[in-house]
Amino acid sequence: KLAGVVPTDDPPVAPLPVDPTRPDLDIYQGNLSWPSVDGIDVWPRLMGAAYAKRAVFWLSAETLIVNETYKIVTAQPSPDLMEAASVNDGWKNASGDWSADPGGCGTAYQNRTAFKPCVFDVVADPSERH
Repeated sequence: KLAGVVPTDDPPVAPLPVDPTRPDLDIYQGNLSWPSVDGIDVWPRLMGAAYAKRAVFWLSAETLIVNETYKIVTAQPSPDLMEAASVNDGWKNASGDWSADPGGCGTAYQNRTAFKPCVFDVVADPSERH
């Protein structure tokens, strides 16, 4: 089932093509562009109903899920977009304490010229620590 898609869903300026050799390139050109709307109604899936599986599911500009098994994080969001009062690299435990990221994967986000992507098997490792 397709969600309601209208012409105003499209950006006024198309995003630039992704260039893996230019991780610093702003493909959305500031606020002029955004990813296209895929038109898939995800509400049934969120409510636990049967749904057609997708091979790739984009969560954000930096993150996607592949075959409902692997989460690929190409970069952390730019610190310029973050509103947090402090920076914490790692995982927040149920107690509210932070534990460090053992591999440094995805934590070099303040250096926007050398990203270290992450791949997690979210079925075998739901906490995304390995």
